[in-house]
Amino acid sequence: MEKEVHLGVTGPFGAGKTAAINALEEVGFTYHSLSDEVRKEARAQGHTELERDILINVGNNTRREYGQMVFAQRVLDSAKDDDKAIFDGIRAVGEVNYFKENDPNFILIAITASEETRYNRILSRGRAGDPKTLDEIAIKDRKDRGIGIDECVKMAHHVIVNEGITIEQLTGKLFEYIGIERQKVCEVANIM
Repeated sequence: MEKEVHLGVTGPFGAGKTAAINALEEVGFTYHSLSDEVRKEARAQGHTELERDILINVGNNTRREYGQMVFAQRVLDSAKDDDKAIFDGIRAVGEVNYFKENDPNFILIAITASEETRYNRILSRGRAGDPKTLDEIAIKDRKDRGIGIDECVKMAHHVIVNEGITIEQLTGKLFEYIGIERQKVCEVANIM
């Protein structure tokens, strides 16, 4: 039986977090998103337009009212029965602290890359809602940094610099850091 792992993923946008998360989902990890919790909160408050600025305001206001850990608490509660869980969208120090204090199986991985690499990825991937110019990317980056991404990266158990490596190398480092052999996880996932 593999050990229980609850993996938090943090880092700036465009660093490769989604690619890493997809690899984990392929081998049986259950996905939980703090950002989805912010979206739920925005809808509960009557917002129908879920643009980034609205979500940032809702997230910040909700954290002020209920504490920085509010979204971490919600996703951790929803993952209580998961042996292997991924927590995406960790952006605030209080969220990291909550996971570390309340989940003995929690490992925080930060995935980073240089601004130039991230900007090139963002502009080339063409994801809906992504900034379209370097200026728009810089503005989005400043907002994320203002929430606390840099501090979360510093609190990570492991940091992967996703610079000049393949997706296989990225996921290989990820599996190494969380102490799970990818082959064993794949075998277990295929049996289920």
